Amino acid sequence: MVVTINYRLAAFGWLYLPEIGGDNYARSGNLGLLDQIQASKWVGENIAGFGGDPDNMTIFGESASGTSVISLMIAPEARGLFHRAILESPVVTASPAKTAADITGKVMEFAGAGDLQALRKLNTKQVLDATIRRYTEVLGTGSFGPVIDGVVIPDDPLRLLPQQKGLTVPAMIGTTHDELRYFLFFAPKLEARSVQFYRDWLNERSCSTSPLSRATWSPLRPACNRWSRIPTCGPMCPD
Repeated sequence: MVVTINYRLAAFGWLYLPEIGGDNYARSGNLGLLDQIQASKWVGENIAGFGGDPDNMTIFGESASGTSVISLMIAPEARGLFHRAILESPVVTASPAKTAADITGKVMEFAGAGDLQALRKLNTKQVLDATIRRYTEVLGTGSFGPVIDGVVIPDDPLRLLPQQKGLTVPAMIGTTHDELRYFLFFAPKLEARSVQFYRDWLNERSCSTSPLSRATWSPLRPACNRWSRIPTCGPMCPD
């Protein structure tokens, strides 16, 4: 039995506002994830009525939703809500609070909102227009998604998962070949960039070249004694 859910996206689900809104907005950067948690609770409480087994729940997601699955595995509020996980092309990451605040600031700038009060007065189209402008004009500085806010997501998943501080459940992991081509539809100017630009960009940002990633994955994959600079988080064993 399969249940699909909706959750808030982009600025509606991940706009990090504590720096301008205070403690009342401490969880605002993860509203999309909180939607998923509430949906999981509902499924657990009601799936038996549809013939499902609430004690045998598997969550799954692809791309950004695969990242959500990782976030659910480390979110304290999601403990006990599922028993297995499937992650297709996830990014093992969450934005630091400062990065999330910078993204929020850029969206507010594009929307012409100088403070929280002005932001609350924006209509849906104005928020979407600012979000799309930021997505198409700012490359490589992060995007909307889970935030390490110290509340919903307590720390970097790359730190928590190897320490088994998240939910330990059986997991199946895969990747989607050439997934980045999908994004050219939304940001056609990316296609005009040179090959060297992308090589430099990936080499700078690839998780497989970072000390934290090496420390995380080396004990788990001792056979990988060489590292490839690839556009995904984590090392790749050579053939």
